[in-house]
Amino acid sequence: AGRFSVPHMIWVSETSLESEAISYNVSNESCAAWITRDGLSSGTAGLGIELADCATDFPSIRDHATYVSDFLYNGQREPLIWEDGESGRKCAVALLTQEAVEAIIFHGFVPPTDRIWIWINADGKLERDEGLCFNLTLTNGSAAVTEEKFVVMLYDSGLDGGGRIRCVRGLDCVMDMSNSSALLDQTGFVQPSEDGVDCSHTIPEICYMPFGYGVNDSDSTIAEFNLTGSAANLLADLGMKLKEFTPGTYSVCLCGIGINGQVATMTLSGPRLRNTGFCAMSWPHCALEYWDAVNPAIGRDHLQIMTDCDRPELTPEGFRVGGNSVLGKTGFAMSNTSAMRTAENGIY
Repeated sequence: AGRFSVPHMIWVSETSLESEAISYNVSNESCAAWITRDGLSSGTAGLGIELADCATDFPSIRDHATYVSDFLYNGQREPLIWEDGESGRKCAVALLTQEAVEAIIFHGFVPPTDRIWIWINADGKLERDEGLCFNLTLTNGSAAVTEEKFVVMLYDSGLDGGGRIRCVRGLDCVMDMSNSSALLDQTGFVQPSEDGVDCSHTIPEICYMPFGYGVNDSDSTIAEFNLTGSAANLLADLGMKLKEFTPGTYSVCLCGIGINGQVATMTLSGPRLRNTGFCAMSWPHCALEYWDAVNPAIGRDHLQIMTDCDRPELTPEGFRVGGNSVLGKTGFAMSNTSAMRTAENGIY
């Protein structure tokens, strides 16, 4: 009845399925594993495919893909069948693209049930390659199976699943989530990236309350967002919510539809919150030479000394005129120290 052939190990990119996987002609998906029937092709033959335990079947694989945080899947409901006289290859493990996931959730799309479907969460984390293991079972016919087990390796391409998202402290933050696994109208939040703490461990009340009624504490290190726009232009508008957040690396987390977890990382650039400087009225020049910031931009970052950042009208005229600077190689050199001397000494 012929022979079934399947590669022992297949590699699939975590972040670029369409370009890395083999194209397959079913609505909005790609194929991760093909099985080929060759040799004699008399009689009907079929295969059952199911997830397997990598630790048992492939002990050489150090890291295993985790259900929910790394992938979602829809199991096979009927055998993958080759009819009498039929040979050639068929898709055993298919990859759902973002468009197909939206079609399943919102439009009732039902993909073929004779194969396993997986959706890979491009989670934005840099991690080692992870294995997703499968068993094959001959369901009818007498064809031989060359490999009773096989593995699909999810390799980390070193790219953030959501793209290179950057925001600047003190400016409106709008994150472009079009390249992530996020869906329109999902709610999410950003939180500081910390070792040993992920989105699933710290999901706040945002995920269980109407949008806008979640985090209201001004001292919180978590900011919520709602995804708007379209699938091709998916945006998370945080506005000025990160104004008092410490610059650094943040996890972009989603809750609700699909995977509850990290889908991207975001770098918040700008000065850290506890920079201090000192100048004396007797000095010929005033400069802030030691400046702690994330991604400082020489020639582009501007500084203005004020009495109160939220109430610029309280700042003395001397500081409005002279207490400003553009970042140089040695820090911020004030533009007009003489003008600054006309103001009262004190803390600004």
